[in-house]
Amino acid sequence: MRDYGKTEQKDSRLIVIATEGDVTEPEYFNQIIDLYHNSRIKLHIIKPIEHRSAPNHVLNNLNRYCKEIGLTKNDYLFIVIDKDRWTMKMLNKVASECEKKNYLLAISNPNFELWLLLHFISLQGFLVDKCDHTGYCKTKCRKYLSELGVYNKKKKIKEIERYFENLCKAIENAKKIDECSEKAIPQMITSRVYKIIDKIHSIII
Repeated sequence: MRDYGKTEQKDSRLIVIATEGDVTEPEYFNQIIDLYHNSRIKLHIIKPIEHRSAPNHVLNNLNRYCKEIGLTKNDYLFIVIDKDRWTMKMLNKVASECEKKNYLLAISNPNFELWLLLHFISLQGFLVDKCDHTGYCKTKCRKYLSELGVYNKKKKIKEIERYFENLCKAIENAKKIDECSEKAIPQMITSRVYKIIDKIHSIII
């Protein structure tokens, strides 16, 4: 069961994020939250177990944690997954379950690295004349981030301060390309991670 320490603020918010990735996403969120220096935010990251990263496993991990910890109405629950290699049948099933349980589903299409890239550039002209947008986008995102010196081939986040400085830019860039934000599963290249950052800002501002 949940046990708040004596020093924890009564109006603090628990943010639980279950992730598909076990390196990049946890590193990003842990370091970003640290830079806010805000005691009202309590972050818990749920990594995939034994590299079982399919969306249904990520959902099950969050369900399991919720049963173990006990939640309050002030807690925020998120699932962060990629769209790239998963079937629509699986994604639709997870999206339906998230809606029932009031989990916020933040899908990146094709992957989380796109969200990282949006801290530094918009996507206007980024995918011009490319038929295989998904594969091309994944490769170019990682290449561009590496050239900027903020990401390496081991999927490690570097120079997190540069990401933090550009959070508002990332949100703006992501919203510009999220043409169907009301739909749970994006069909176009975009990232819904901005919705998590928006929630965090609603807590601290």
